Amino acid sequence: MVSLQVVAFWASTVAALARSLSISGRGRCPTIDGVGDDPSAPGHVSQQKCFLDAISLDVFECPVVASDGNTYSWSGLKQWCAGASRGPCRSPVDTNGPNLSEIVFPNSGLADIMSQWQASIYPALLRGEVPKAIQKWRSPPVLMVDLHGRSLKTSREPRAPHRHVYPNRALSCIVQRAVAIAEQNNRPDPKSLRVMMWALIASGIVIVVLFVVVAVCLLRRRLASRPSKYADLVSNQPPSYQDLVPEHVPEVVQEQADGAVRQASREVAHQDRR
Repeated sequence: MVSLQVVAFWASTVAALARSLSISGRGRCPTIDGVGDDPSAPGHVSQQKCFLDAISLDVFECPVVASDGNTYSWSGLKQWCAGASRGPCRSPVDTNGPNLSEIVFPNSGLADIMSQWQASIYPALLRGEVPKAIQKWRSPPVLMVDLHGRSLKTSREPRAPHRHVYPNRALSCIVQRAVAIAEQNNRPDPKSLRVMMWALIASGIVIVVLFVVVAVCLLRRRLASRPSKYADLVSNQPPSYQDLVPEHVPEVVQEQADGAVRQASREVAHQDRR
């Protein structure tokens, strides 16, 4: 009876080992260097959810991409699938989803970003810059990994039946997060915005004043070129006495006047003799 139990135990163990996961490609875990010991330090990888394992909730160690597109720590995923010795290995994130494939791929791209994150990538993001280590993964939108953990430029399935293509959701997550951090720190400072606002207001006031001055000058020039509105009234007044007297008296009238003067002088002289 005991021997049967032992045989059954060893049989289940062998079956579990037979269904255990294996790393495809060269079978090497991607190394992660440059991770600080202080989780509270600015830019530590533990502060980004994209770098945390869904099983252990710790920072990735030997990150591998499973067929569900999620990245897990190699040892944690092996233990997860070993616990399902009597059934298929389900996704730790979506237990109602399809079964996981027995082949996983090293997530070398994510490991490279984690190694550079605290030392160079995160400081550059705080300056509003997107470093090359992030830019090279921004296209295509859906990142994929092949047998060696490299990004593919297409989402189509490869022709070779032994080649598998999985979406790299963790890499997409950290790339989007990095771009968001850079865009947030690339915004203008509030003080500079206030200075810019007052500069725009001052320039607007100057423009209005110049417009008013130019309009007044043009109006004055136009009024000066027109005749006065009282010119017609002056021209309609009746003529004066000087305007009615001719400048030159006709000669006939002048002779008559002279004759009358001489006649009057003779009469006066005649009366004086008497």
